[in-house]
Parts: sequence; C-alpha cells; structure tokens
Amino acid sequence: MAADNSKAVEVKEPEFEFVEVPEKDIFGKPFDGVSVNLEKFGPGKHKVTPALAVEIRRLLLIRQAADLRIFQPTQDVHAMGIMARNYGGQQMQKYNS
Repeated sequence: MAADNSKAVEVKEPEFEFVEVPEKDIFGKPFDGVSVNLEKFGPGKHKVTPALAVEIRRLLLIRQAADLRIFQPTQDVHAMGIMARNYGGQQMQKYNS
C-alpha cells in the first residue's frame, strides 16, 4: 500500500475588504453615503467584511443607476418627431400633455 502524501490545502477567505464610498455624486453634490442595517457608511474608505462589501457595492451601483436615469429622456424624441410628421402637430399636443 502506498502512503498518501497529499495534504489538504485550506484556502481562507479574506476576513475583510476595503470599500470606497465617493465624496460626491455624479452631479458634483456631496454624497451622503449608504446605510446597511442602520449602519451608515459615509464618504471615504471602509474596512468591512466581504458580505458587507458586496452589499455596499450593490447599493452604490443602484444609486448610480438611479442618478443616470435623470439624464435619460422620458419620451422617445425620434418617435415623437415621426408621429408629429405623420399626424400633424395639432393631434400631438394631447400626447405631450
């Protein structure tokens, strides 16, 4: 019988990660941070557990996506132009109000 010389290698997950919360939002205004379970993470670098780091990054992405929606038009300008040409400007007023 051959001796088993292989050793099990245990890989440890990191005990903490650094997450950076921006000081300003995309509009240049001060960013107030995010809250997770009533714990506030303001602007700056934070040393947190990996699970908490994932949640903070997720909340930051959600906030960024919400801010970017402000820049997107609520109506399709190209489609509205086509409708205005096809139906005349008179009837389009009821769609715009």
